[in-house]
Amino acid sequence: PHREKLGWTGDGWIASELGLGYFDTTAVYEKWFADVVDTQLKSGRICSIAPTGGWGYEWFTGPVFDAVVGMLPWNLWRFCGDRAAIDRAYGPLKAYLAYEKSIESAPGLVKNGLGDWNAANRKHMPESEYVISCFYMRLKEVAAQMAEVKGLGGEAQAFRASAGETRRAI
Repeated sequence: PHREKLGWTGDGWIASELGLGYFDTTAVYEKWFADVVDTQLKSGRICSIAPTGGWGYEWFTGPVFDAVVGMLPWNLWRFCGDRAAIDRAYGPLKAYLAYEKSIESAPGLVKNGLGDWNAANRKHMPESEYVISCFYMRLKEVAAQMAEVKGLGGEAQAFRASAGETRRAI
């Protein structure tokens, strides 16, 4: 509480299932998602803090924290039936996935950001590229699901194929 006063995207999206499932937090999450989208750069990159004072694009940002761009609106859809959340998120999510594709470390794999940085036993901590690429794959799967909801079958199929590429690479 003495220092964690920022809107860390990794913390926020992961708690959204609890917030949306047990409390009336829809308006808060919709507003916060608008803050997240406001941080998106022309490259598609997302800031890991929203709102931001201009920092949060450093080494820790990547698919684990940036999953907010897909997972938060997907949770708004799943828990609240908020179709508008998918409509607002689909373009930013596509731009983000295009950015990640542009910095792949190998076909289908990425390694930007934090992986499992807080393992109880560091001896058994998985490689960061593995964890990060798993989140990358999940975002592609969510993009496919969003495309289906929007009636964009061809785009859904393309995202599914891309997720399959990442699954095989992992």
